[in-house]
Amino acid sequence: MKADLRREMFRNVFWGVFIFWFCLLVQPIHAERPADSDSSLSLDLMITPQSPGFTILGIEPTSVERPGTMTDLAMTILNRTENFGRIPDDFALEFAPYWLFAGSRIGYQDYAADSNYGANFLQTLSFSIASSTSEIADSSTTSLGIGLRFSLKRGEIDENFEDYKNKLDSLYMALANINQGFAPVWQETISNDTFLNSMSEQFKANSDSIEALKQRKDHADEPISRLLEEKIKMHEEQNKTIERLIGLRESEIKHEVEAKIREQKAEELQNTKDIISKLKVRRTGFKIDVAAALAIDFPGQVFDDGDLSRWGAWLTSGHEGTKWSFLGVVRYFDSINGLSESSLDLGGRVIFDNIKRFSLSGEGLYRRLPDRDENKNEWRVALNFDYAIAKNKSVSLTFGRDFEGTKTGNVISLVNLILGFGSNRPIR
Repeated sequence: MKADLRREMFRNVFWGVFIFWFCLLVQPIHAERPADSDSSLSLDLMITPQSPGFTILGIEPTSVERPGTMTDLAMTILNRTENFGRIPDDFALEFAPYWLFAGSRIGYQDYAADSNYGANFLQTLSFSIASSTSEIADSSTTSLGIGLRFSLKRGEIDENFEDYKNKLDSLYMALANINQGFAPVWQETISNDTFLNSMSEQFKANSDSIEALKQRKDHADEPISRLLEEKIKMHEEQNKTIERLIGLRESEIKHEVEAKIREQKAEELQNTKDIISKLKVRRTGFKIDVAAALAIDFPGQVFDDGDLSRWGAWLTSGHEGTKWSFLGVVRYFDSINGLSESSLDLGGRVIFDNIKRFSLSGEGLYRRLPDRDENKNEWRVALNFDYAIAKNKSVSLTFGRDFEGTKTGNVISLVNLILGFGSNRPIR
């Protein structure tokens, strides 16, 4: 009874922290870059990579990760199906700090390019935490996987995919049309504004007074010169105040004119935005992804018994085309507490993308176990079916044969749901 109560308390505390972190991170997504900004639009980024936390825990749907385009925040729900007779208890949360906190400052060219390794690193760097619970000999163990991932080469945006470039150009034309209507309305509003005209006249009067006082000061005696200097400073301070008031009023007028133009062109702009917002961003070409993670086990779901158990690092690289993609991975895992073996994995994956919203892939991995005296190595093969159910949301089914000695046997039968949040990206 006490064990059950302790287990329930552990889960409640963990998921309380999980939900708090989720809400904390989601808030700046909407506060930092509003969805109706003309400089960014919410795009369908198509492929959100799986969490490195799942990989270090040994429950990843695919061992050869597909390099993808990270949303600001992503949640993954993994169900080791068991005939779909259990509620999923494997979860992951991943976030990209650059897009959460600084993405509004980037331009489209920097976002689209692939030649700058530093920009690739910053824009693709993500951190993740994954949770998995397993039953071993009537004892429940919760494991946490904490990882990071980044791309050195992420591929170029395929501008021909679903007419991406032409639709983006149509948005530029709509924005140019709006800007052309802005200037004449702005000039007319400025010239007819009573407050600005009054302030401008006062500013000119003060400026004329300052010039006159300076001329008198040059020919005045010391006492008179000091008095004239004070008057000059007074007029200069008045002009500074007037300049601030003019700036504030011009800013107000700018927003008023922008609102007026937006209202006049609302239907045209909205129609274009609707088209662009449905675009799928696909990157093709040579790609290099780097990832690393570590695992923490909590035997019996007792927090005080938590122990760093293992770590790993891996590199995924290959070429992604418009229909076929070929990827390879090399990864190394090692024990921290001495309770597991080190391993070196080599593998490859072939992906077929010719069907809309659907992809099919197959992968194979060879695992070398250098700590074993006998020459007994392991292998894994799996098929993966992935379907994009909505914008930045996908579900996949994986079936195959896993490495020997896994916690739940070596049959792979997984359903994986990825939910991406926050996909505003620059369009100019």
